[in-house]
Amino acid sequence: MIEILYDHIGVYNYETDQFENEAQKEEFAEQINNILRAYKEGYYLEPTNGFIMQIPNGALREQLEYDGSDLPDSVYEQLATATEMYYRFDANLEQKKKAINILADILESEREEVKDTLNAEYEVPKNEHDKLIFGIVNGYNIRHNRADQKNDYSKEIWYDWMMQYYTSVIIAFYKLKNKYTDIDF
Repeated sequence: MIEILYDHIGVYNYETDQFENEAQKEEFAEQINNILRAYKEGYYLEPTNGFIMQIPNGALREQLEYDGSDLPDSVYEQLATATEMYYRFDANLEQKKKAINILADILESEREEVKDTLNAEYEVPKNEHDKLIFGIVNGYNIRHNRADQKNDYSKEIWYDWMMQYYTSVIIAFYKLKNKYTDIDF
């Protein structure tokens, strides 16, 4: 309900004949966050995406507030979708798994370039990064759903790590890609 209010709050300016909502959204988020912080372990309305989530640590907050300036629009949209799916206050393990899968798919579509770009900055055998990045999702029942994948582990703990890891890899990859190719998205 709070998220719906946030999405639709605003005022109609009769002088400009336009619906205005930026200032109203900002004020609403500030006021509602004062209440949400005190609820259980603490929650807040994330103003960039407009959804309620548990209060994260500082590093995670930086990831969530990332503006996507180094990313192509389609990648930023996928990243934002995965973030919203994962960090919603009512997300279950299956939704979190799907969010991690979205992030892995972003990297999969750039797999060869990810190898080259990461190696341009940090010299290791070319496939080491690949094994690190894709070994997790391919070995821990995030993708492919094979019998040889690990399925008996503390998902509620490891999914948090995977989500933050893949988000960080995506952001780092595109920042490095821009550095070495001077491409602005």
